[in-house]
Amino acid sequence: YKGQKFLRIAEGLFQREAVALEKLGKHDQIPQLLAYFEENNDFYLVQEYIEGKSLADELKLHNLRRPINEQKVVMVLYDLLQVLAFVHQQGVIHRDIKPANVIRRKSDGKLVLIDFGAVKQVEKLEETPEGTALTVAIGTKNYMAPEQAAGRPCPASDLYSLGMTGLQALTGLEANELDKQRDPQTHELHWKENVQVSHTLAEILARMVCLNLADRYQSAHDVLIDLTPLADYAQKSGFANTDAWGNSMLISSEEENGLEEETKPWLEGADIGELPPTDPVASFQESNGVDPIHLDSTKIWSNGHAHDENPDS
Repeated sequence: YKGQKFLRIAEGLFQREAVALEKLGKHDQIPQLLAYFEENNDFYLVQEYIEGKSLADELKLHNLRRPINEQKVVMVLYDLLQVLAFVHQQGVIHRDIKPANVIRRKSDGKLVLIDFGAVKQVEKLEETPEGTALTVAIGTKNYMAPEQAAGRPCPASDLYSLGMTGLQALTGLEANELDKQRDPQTHELHWKENVQVSHTLAEILARMVCLNLADRYQSAHDVLIDLTPLADYAQKSGFANTDAWGNSMLISSEEENGLEEETKPWLEGADIGELPPTDPVASFQESNGVDPIHLDSTKIWSNGHAHDENPDS
């Protein structure tokens, strides 16, 4: 049994999250929110059903066949970063990015980001002895950034999760396997030994999954500044397979149907040389004429706004 004070807090949180999801559904690669309601102290969302195969399923199928070409991984990251940029502009943090929450829509081949943390945040509220609500961290272990695990998610937390997703695609290792390969002193991931990768992409991924929030990319726009030259190169080189709609694919329809080709050496075009390096990261302010997102470890992100961690102090 939940107290009335707790239920009012939960209902208010649910209403705010639902309104945010309603705005997000205007993006073509985010499911539309069709309805939301409360019944018998339970909260419900009705969202558009996305028919297709998850990125997790694609990775499982691909890893049975051959290493994933890094240009394909670049294009998947590039696509999802553009979706994340929109999400964060709306003041929303996804909080559970992982391969299982990315669907390749059957109708047009586009990647769709599903399963935002709105309902989970309400479900995981815990009632305190005073009848108020205590928020529990939302996310999936091994994909979750440290500040998110501590209950203080921010836009850079989503970038960490997406970086872990990219590493899983590139190395063929599950997130829990990657997590076991941390440096005993720094606790940073040791993953480069498991894959042959260009220096530029390695640096981008390493910065996305930095444990220290201050050392990580702070916005999807910042990552895109560095990744765009690689995406342009991948598209021009022809190594980033696309489907009939021009969307990036990890596997071809022939592979999915079991018509395998012989396994080829890593990076078939190895003779083309290393991917071109990017310029030093330009500030988001200089390149876009607006202020960048500044994150303060003493702030808590909630509904797109930063609040003092200890408001009474």
